[in-house]
Amino acid sequence: MLVKTLSTKQIEMLRAMYEEKFMRIYEVSKWATDKELQSRLNVIASLYKGARKNAVKQILKYVDGKKSVWDIAIAMREDGHVVSPEDVIDILEKCRREGIVRVRTVAQVALPKAEVYAKTTIAEADKVIEQLKPEAEVVSQNIEILKKELESVLSTLETQQVEVVPEEARAISPLKIVEDTLKLKASGVINSLFQIDKWISALLIATTEGDPIVLFSPKPVDINQAEIAAASSVILATSSKYVESFGKKPIRRILVLADKGIMVIKPLINDYLLVSLINREAKLGIVLRDIEWISNEITNVLQAKVSS
Repeated sequence: MLVKTLSTKQIEMLRAMYEEKFMRIYEVSKWATDKELQSRLNVIASLYKGARKNAVKQILKYVDGKKSVWDIAIAMREDGHVVSPEDVIDILEKCRREGIVRVRTVAQVALPKAEVYAKTTIAEADKVIEQLKPEAEVVSQNIEILKKELESVLSTLETQQVEVVPEEARAISPLKIVEDTLKLKASGVINSLFQIDKWISALLIATTEGDPIVLFSPKPVDINQAEIAAASSVILATSSKYVESFGKKPIRRILVLADKGIMVIKPLINDYLLVSLINREAKLGIVLRDIEWISNEITNVLQAKVSS
């Protein structure tokens, strides 16, 4: 069943928690000369490579004390710079530590609103338990019989009654918890991704075993999550095997080209993977930066869940 994951009020609350950084407004330092600013900026630029290095050198053109990080990211992308909002905040914070810019204020203007949809293939835990109830009752009866036999033989030992739950009922719980955690903590930032990147049509989070967890999309989509998750799992496992045989570093991402679009498979932590479905006419450099950004956000959510 297709559901809207969060209400407007909940999304606004998540934005306050996770996306305040995108609303920061910076201004260029007034206590340094242009020569000093450029010298410090060159030091920061040396920390980057490729497109982002050029973005660092040009970023002060966009810092005017009025544009938020979000506005700067959009303006730079429109000018052809391959950056994500996370790149912009990273660059500006480095500039701030070097005294090049400072935070002037935090914008009160809300980010553009959009509905985020999540389509789930995991059955509700209580429904699964209800389906398994007859089997659980049989198991419980067998336990009682066995318990009486043991009591008659080992009358001197104290036995502790243990509640036994069928393996099928236990297996559903971890993925269900992960699904709910992702819906609660990642929906806000994924909503922002869909606002700034119109080329990404869906994001599927799955396990490396091929089990789909949750599919996010800016609008309702009809996608077979099980098939995509299974195929992505096989592609990632096979590719990783061959890459390791050549003594190369672990795979960062895999691109699968099709007639109507591109599928990007990116491994995450703790046996999870992210599958991004993007339009064929997308500006690939920008989209890959956005996928890197959103995968970091999802990884943070998963790490928090694992450590909790």
